Amino acid sequence: MIWNPPYPVAEEKILRTVISADTANEADDPFAIAHALLTPILDVKAIIATHYGIDRHADSLERSYVKTEKLLSVMHYPGNILLHGEKAPIRYHEALSEGTVRIVEEALSGDLLILAFGPLSDIAAALRAEPSISSSLHVIWTGGGDYPDGGWEYNLFNDIEAASYVFSSGADIIQIPRSVYQRLTVSFSELYLRLGESETGEYLLSQLFEHSLEPGPRTSAIRSGDSWILGDNAAIGVLLSPRASSLKEINAPSFSPEGRYIYNERNGKIRIAERLDARFVLEDFFSKLRLQPMGKWEER
Repeated sequence: MIWNPPYPVAEEKILRTVISADTANEADDPFAIAHALLTPILDVKAIIATHYGIDRHADSLERSYVKTEKLLSVMHYPGNILLHGEKAPIRYHEALSEGTVRIVEEALSGDLLILAFGPLSDIAAALRAEPSISSSLHVIWTGGGDYPDGGWEYNLFNDIEAASYVFSSGADIIQIPRSVYQRLTVSFSELYLRLGESETGEYLLSQLFEHSLEPGPRTSAIRSGDSWILGDNAAIGVLLSPRASSLKEINAPSFSPEGRYIYNERNGKIRIAERLDARFVLEDFFSKLRLQPMGKWEER
């Protein structure tokens, strides 16, 4: 299922895509999911709701599923693409989730893009189950600390073992580290003015404001109370225009228990985003929200 916009899109540019998102972790994931669904070069085969650790909420997977379900309803998405992913970090792994099974199935059918907005548990579990799919996987992940040292970063710390496994798998990876995705900062005032013109925008705004008043954001030193970071939208940004981002190829690191990068020559290459045109990405998102009623969902 893709969104068919009121402008032409070349068939050759359309990418088979799966989204893995810890949607209920905080307020930016729904923005990124909506952006991906409204990007017509992405033929989204599945959205996998995944966990955001088990310390804060033992049922974080189910919370992510319910919040994603609400977003799809608000967007009047006609298909049934939502699946449960891994419910905990892979060190607790018991059986393959339905989302992990879908990744394997889709990757065995050919090249597959995975947009990962949370921990890499779903992808690591799929690679463990079927290592051969590494040659078909193209992963864009918003996560990991700043280069060259690394360190604490939320998506990484919710499953460090999974990140190391995926990075050593040989899959094609674009990593967008914290210092880059945090550049997608936008004020509440701009969001209020730009998002209030559509049903999807109004929902995104309301869930953001609701989350911003929860105890965590209210007391966080990195939250001003009048702006937010739409960090996960960066994953769509690196796809939209090669000239809007700068990617550097390096040997894929692994991760220490503290999240620091461990460099070795055994892993293959990955690309890391060093720069991203945040305003380009945000303006594309705002424009697609306004265009949503002019397009339509189309079965593929």
